[in-house]
Amino acid sequence: MQNLPITPEEVRFFKELNKNKVPFIIVGLASAVLQGAPIVTKDVDVWFRNIDDPRLQDVVKKCGAIFVASDGSNPPVLAGKGFEEIDIVTHVHGVSEFDEEYKKCGKVKIADITFRLLSLESIIKSKRYLNREKDLMVLPALKDALVAIEGKRRSRK
Repeated sequence: MQNLPITPEEVRFFKELNKNKVPFIIVGLASAVLQGAPIVTKDVDVWFRNIDDPRLQDVVKKCGAIFVASDGSNPPVLAGKGFEEIDIVTHVHGVSEFDEEYKKCGKVKIADITFRLLSLESIIKSKRYLNREKDLMVLPALKDALVAIEGKRRSRK
């Protein structure tokens, strides 16, 4: 666990999410990194099916975090020691709704935590849709990573 780029509090949080069967998807650049994209990110964007899910609220409380609701201009966040780098996502622009993307997710297991990852294809769609300079700048690396991953898949067949 010491090699994970997340805090012990975040490790516990993700374990509790899985234990309590709270559906979530790692999205954005953290998902891309976990799929092999050669990029850097400092936070972990987590998309929940329903942020009002009582199971999610229980996990947040149990892990010692505080859920701060959206103020309209900023998305909801987790607050508390060790939760500084988790960003909560309520919608991913340019892709399907949560349940459809959840079905398409790849999975990775790190330190006994199973993470569902938004596909690189969907991350690329979202970055294109947003069309912000910071998103457009990472598109070449994301596309290259996708080509490399697809090449590995084909060579296994």
